[in-house]
Amino acid sequence: MKLLFLCHRIPYPPDKGDKIRSYHELRWLAARHDVDLITTLDDPADRRHVATVSAMVRRATIVELPRVPAALRAMASIAVGRSATEAWFTPASFRAAFREAIATTRYDAVLVFSSAHARLALSCGVPAVLDFVDVDSSKWTAYARSQAPWSPRRWIYAIEGARMAALEARTSASAYATVVCAQREVEALRAFATPRRLELVPNGTDTEVFRPDPAVAREPLVVFSGAMDYRANADAVLWFATEAWPRIRERVPQARFSIVGSNPGPAVRALAERDGIEVTGRVERVQPWLQRARVAVAPLQVARGIQNKVLEALACGTPVVATPAALEGIPGSRGTVAAATPEELADAVVKLLATPPLADRLGADGRAFVLEASTWDSRLSRLDELLREAASSRAAR
Repeated sequence: MKLLFLCHRIPYPPDKGDKIRSYHELRWLAARHDVDLITTLDDPADRRHVATVSAMVRRATIVELPRVPAALRAMASIAVGRSATEAWFTPASFRAAFREAIATTRYDAVLVFSSAHARLALSCGVPAVLDFVDVDSSKWTAYARSQAPWSPRRWIYAIEGARMAALEARTSASAYATVVCAQREVEALRAFATPRRLELVPNGTDTEVFRPDPAVAREPLVVFSGAMDYRANADAVLWFATEAWPRIRERVPQARFSIVGSNPGPAVRALAERDGIEVTGRVERVQPWLQRARVAVAPLQVARGIQNKVLEALACGTPVVATPAALEGIPGSRGTVAAATPEELADAVVKLLATPPLADRLGADGRAFVLEASTWDSRLSRLDELLREAASSRAAR
């Protein structure tokens, strides 16, 4: 097939939630079809990956997305009653690239990654499959609820949630199919929308890249991994470091906590001044931390979809202590311990640090769970089927 892939952020390197999924989708499809990619570059550090991404596809158009113009577009969009998200990721240059691609190539189907480009994709008459991944409107609504009643952010986030919900409802009703990554997202979208066709395609894990290293000894190390410019991740480590970590250090003085992820803000960087805490910033590979750690943590208060950080740690044979919100998208998971409060988090982490055989057994069980249920190839075959069906629907017209 000839496919057009619209993606709101360059799908490489696979080092954060959305880019992990978009990379594997692109890799899978490009190995089987002729794929043209239109995406944005919103992080200057990713310029060095343009050649890698371009080599994966037939043709790649990568649009620069400077932060200041994007912010101005978003504010203008809010002022005229539309969502900030759509305006942020869809500059005029992106729209022009899309129009040129549609004018010069007869595509069989369009795959849209996330909701930001859904309206644009549906304007061209080519059958579209929308991968919302998770329901963005629910995320913004949850952010609003987490703010103080008098905070301006509460008002802004609530507006964005409502406008994204309207966008998701309209586009999912018109697209050939809409895809999400977890059952909770299916239920969230159906609560306010009537999608024409709604499918569940969960995330997978690259079990060759993420695997235990028998040559590496486990240490009394606790790891959190994730992009630190993502609000939910930053809030999670700040809460854990403040509320749970002192309890852990009091009982296991040799314990260390590594926060591994790109672009930590000032508040997260300041955590490195506390005893036993390391803030790494961007790393080339997160696996060495996961392979050395006795336990990984995912203390998220706001979590949508499937948490790749949990699956990756389990694939490395590292048990995970996580809040219920972080585990909700991975039903039936093994190798995990659910802990809702700081006291429960501390107790679970201390038990695993103090009992290496227990941690090893739990980690091995988590690795087995990922191998059984969560490889990318097993997940993405359904996405390929949906795109073929969409293409057939156009051929039949």
